[in-house]
Amino acid sequence: MNENEIRHAFEKMTEAVQPERVEKRVRERLAAKEREERKRVRFPRAAVVFACILALTAVSAGAYGVYRNVMVHLTEEEGPYAYEVLVNLEEDRVTFSEDVMEKLKQYDSRQIDMEKYRGSYDIGKIFDTWQDVEEWLGCDLLNSELFGKVLGDAPICLTSSYRDEELAFVLLMGTNDLLGMEYSCCNISIDIPISAEIPAIAYGGDSYDVDYSGTDEVIPYSAESGFSADIILTEQTDRYKTLYNAKVYLCHKGIIYKYSLYNPDRDTAVTYMKQILDSLH
Repeated sequence: MNENEIRHAFEKMTEAVQPERVEKRVRERLAAKEREERKRVRFPRAAVVFACILALTAVSAGAYGVYRNVMVHLTEEEGPYAYEVLVNLEEDRVTFSEDVMEKLKQYDSRQIDMEKYRGSYDIGKIFDTWQDVEEWLGCDLLNSELFGKVLGDAPICLTSSYRDEELAFVLLMGTNDLLGMEYSCCNISIDIPISAEIPAIAYGGDSYDVDYSGTDEVIPYSAESGFSADIILTEQTDRYKTLYNAKVYLCHKGIIYKYSLYNPDRDTAVTYMKQILDSLH
């Protein structure tokens, strides 16, 4: 992916983190379900209100692949999103120092204004490495020896999300090179829920700007690291190439991780994601 593709993808992931927009979209979804049971409404990246949880779990539980506290459901129609993910949070919450809590106010996602071309990279804090993030926040994050350098075109960006004046989330995103893995890099998105009032988070994925074959599949995997996860595999095609996207959602010690990589070969995409899961620590 080139710089514009990566930046566009990240901006789309974060365009709906503002709490007011979250609540608006949840209400739209519930109203749509009352009018027409099967009508789809786009999910925001992190829907943090309980109504959204109810809307998502209205689908039969048997349709979900369940691994620990992460549930993945493939939707029956293509729509804007091909699958839904529900993460039930553990009781653990990351606790930041008063100094960090004060600093996070500078990177409030409510400053994002796409009409004025102010996105996450314009208002967020930028880091060069995940180790730098850990030191700044004062908390440990999952890592892997397979993660190489953070790509210069997509550095690590931190934003904070508030509901009223209470810190709800810390959001992180970046892209790492993958050592020994050809034609692939790993897009990493990390959500750190802070508010104890957030019992679960719903995600909708993915929206497609290229031809979508409707061939999403869920591949269960138990990793050598001890993690179990559903690998979501999607085929996407444009005028020049076909790429396979392998994506995983994990929740560990109250922190939500999303790993995503592309490769022109289906089996290679799955193998690389399995290797990442095996290596996490």
